[in-house]
Amino acid sequence: MIEIFYTISIPEVLSEAQRNGLRTLWKHTWMATYLKVLSDKELENLISTLDDRELSSMLSGDGVKIALAYLDDTIIGSAIFKEVGAISYLWGMYIMPEYQRQAIGHGLIRLLVENIKASTEIHVYVLETSASAIRFYGSLGFSEVSRENIELSPGLIVNSVLRSAKLDTLRANLNSTGTA
Repeated sequence: MIEIFYTISIPEVLSEAQRNGLRTLWKHTWMATYLKVLSDKELENLISTLDDRELSSMLSGDGVKIALAYLDDTIIGSAIFKEVGAISYLWGMYIMPEYQRQAIGHGLIRLLVENIKASTEIHVYVLETSASAIRFYGSLGFSEVSRENIELSPGLIVNSVLRSAKLDTLRANLNSTGTA
């Protein structure tokens, strides 16, 4: 296995280059993730949301933060989160397919955990059909709370699993894996 050296950060403000890098990341990962779940038209409509200059469909709202994983100057992973009282919500964690299973997801989760100020747990929605994502989150201590239909983009409803993990559990599991 080739060792990948990457950096992870949470920028205060996204530059145009970072927004373009996110567009590329999300387009590639959405194609890989949703191709088997969505119709061609639904996938096309979802990807068209990336045309917004500010990426507001993914990054809107006060307190929204994004963790970015870079290899050299290329964004290869991202995780969007927001802290709301006792719960932090994670959405939009995507890693380029060719860099998955190389501890980048662990690194992004670790950075989220380190940057949470008051929340005691994290919630994340995962596609019901995404067995690898369900396994990944399960390995960190996320457990199923419920199964729900969520709106992935305007008018696009998908079946998902709400998973939750206590921050203490995540810290312990991240420390025991020794990753990132």
